[in-house]
Amino acid sequence: MLDTYLVAPKTLRRLRTGPAGAFIDGFADALEREGYSAASAVRYIRAADHLGRFMLTVGRPLAEVSPRMLETFHRHLPTCNCPDAKGGKVSHHVYFGAKRFHEYLVGIGVCETSKIGTAEICESNIVSDFRQWMQKHRGAKLATLRLYSRDASTMLELLGHDVSGWDPKRVRAFLLDSVCKCGAGTAEKRVTSARAFLRYLGVRGLCRAGLDQAVPALAHWRLSTFPKCLGSDDVDRLIAACDGHSLRKLRDRAIILLLVRLGLRAGDLANLRMKDIEWKTGTLRVSGKGRYEVRLPLPQDAGEALLRYLESRPRVRGDDHVFIRNIAPFRPFESGDGVSSVVERALKRAGVNSPAKGAHLLRHTAATEMLRHGLPLDRIGTILRHRGIDTTAYYAKVDVALLSQIAPAVAGGDEMMSDVESYLAMRRAAGFKLCNVEYLLRSFARFAVNRGETHVRAQTAIDWASETASLAQRDARLKTVCRLARYLSIEDQNHELPPTQYFGCRKARRAPYIYTPAEIERLIDAARKLEPTSALRPHTYATLIALLSATGLRVSEALNLLYADVTPEGLFIRKGKCQKSRLVPLPKTATEGLRKYLTLRRLANPDDDHVFVDDNGTPLRYTIAYWTFQKLLKSACIGSFYNGQSPRLHGFRHTFAVRALEASPEGRNRVGQHMLALATYLGHTNIKDTYWYLEATPELMREIAIVVEDFLIGEQK
Repeated sequence: MLDTYLVAPKTLRRLRTGPAGAFIDGFADALEREGYSAASAVRYIRAADHLGRFMLTVGRPLAEVSPRMLETFHRHLPTCNCPDAKGGKVSHHVYFGAKRFHEYLVGIGVCETSKIGTAEICESNIVSDFRQWMQKHRGAKLATLRLYSRDASTMLELLGHDVSGWDPKRVRAFLLDSVCKCGAGTAEKRVTSARAFLRYLGVRGLCRAGLDQAVPALAHWRLSTFPKCLGSDDVDRLIAACDGHSLRKLRDRAIILLLVRLGLRAGDLANLRMKDIEWKTGTLRVSGKGRYEVRLPLPQDAGEALLRYLESRPRVRGDDHVFIRNIAPFRPFESGDGVSSVVERALKRAGVNSPAKGAHLLRHTAATEMLRHGLPLDRIGTILRHRGIDTTAYYAKVDVALLSQIAPAVAGGDEMMSDVESYLAMRRAAGFKLCNVEYLLRSFARFAVNRGETHVRAQTAIDWASETASLAQRDARLKTVCRLARYLSIEDQNHELPPTQYFGCRKARRAPYIYTPAEIERLIDAARKLEPTSALRPHTYATLIALLSATGLRVSEALNLLYADVTPEGLFIRKGKCQKSRLVPLPKTATEGLRKYLTLRRLANPDDDHVFVDDNGTPLRYTIAYWTFQKLLKSACIGSFYNGQSPRLHGFRHTFAVRALEASPEGRNRVGQHMLALATYLGHTNIKDTYWYLEATPELMREIAIVVEDFLIGEQK
């Protein structure tokens, strides 16, 4: 009754004689049953009276109160002039109390039941139709409908309400821009809802057919991360934090134990009904994700905690949900979010620093504990209601004991890797970089470990080397293992030495691409036209190409040049291939061109002393230079093949060597000196690498043939 909260006769008379007076006493009784405090109840009673006077002002009866009318009432509050309105004007209690009064009126049959939520009031007709279509044809739940409708409204707002004018380009641009502003999980949901909305529009003929195919798929790898779970000690602390006799502690303990013991989802507990508890058989009937129903055994401690909670649980008329809120109004959780909030608060009370905060953390914990106690994967999958065994196997990632069981099969894992590390350390101490060798040997070690081997075996090395298609690569891989085996066998004779010539591969160098002077000029001109023309970029690539063609430097040597390496005598190459350093004299034109470039270069990034930098002022990387050069080849119309070889950056070095050989002086001694000087200039470790250009270049071979022919003719005469 109203007298429970108010005693002033004047106030009681005003409330009972007002437009809502016929329902005020019943509303007060409802607030008392729902457990509201006296202060809150008084606020809501005054808000109910205020709503009644507002409806009288607009000339509408209380029976016409609806969600839309409540929104109108909410907008009315800041400028309220209702007579005798004592319920406040801008406080949120007024609006919230009016909503509670409307719910009461609906419950007693005064107002019609309305399924339209606040978020749906401002929806366009096309979104409302989409919501109804998804519910009717797809059976989507309220949470899914709310998510899809929100994203559909966003698409209409940004792409326009004329959906017939939407095209793939605009849809893709909208989605890509949208997903860049949110996390991975939200992005996936947004893409899914957009695809569903476009399918609906296509089915109804409101947009072009197949527009949903324009929605890009996002990169996603299932079960790629480690499951987030708690250790046994943290679980004990979490349960202990729920000890007590208060209603909240009893409820929280029952929730925590059910989550930890059975791995239930938050939504499972939010939707759990009294009829789902079968006390005689000691089971729970759970129907959650995918509407997949299963009966689960009720553990002893969880059952006892659940029984203690139900004995103290407030009675909620007309509702049989097991778990309800512990503050007014005493109602069931609207979704699993309420259960997750219970877990989050319990973790905070227990002082557990967890990788995640929601109820799903305890589901992962339950799964890993079942696995650690030896429960078969198929049974765990049944309890967790997984659709596939791969989802259950995901939890094996954090089961150290289970993973240790396969140790006999890979017993030599640590030993084999240790041998590889020892070999690499020794070779690097000797001055070798071994970047590619390290990758190959680690790959071989994993291959051997998977076979359960602790020592190098010849057949294993051959099988591993044979995994690549190229004969030359097979030979190189096998010889890399041979060097490792030779090193290890000195200390341990159990290592076998694979046959080094097993694949019978003879190294054959490919014929180089030789640029013509006209092609080099076209490439430099194309580089000067790179966008933006006002930036350093066109000057960088024009200078790089000119320098490579004029000096025959390796690409890596040019990219590693520093200011200090540019000397009056030429370029000082520090630790090039095979750690060789050398001085490369520059032609006068190259010196002048490099000097002009360095003047511009110092303005780009004075803090870095690399000669060649990218657009950001950082050292130019080979990959960036490579792809830019491919673009320049197209711009310069250079795409033909020379002796089966395509043009590349290293071709400038080959071109320089061939042109230098063509300029070789006559006379055996002078030719020999010229070859030696060229080998030194190019940084060859062996002069035979310089002589290779004689046989690799058809033009030089033809000239040699002519000289030999003239020599033989002269001898015959």
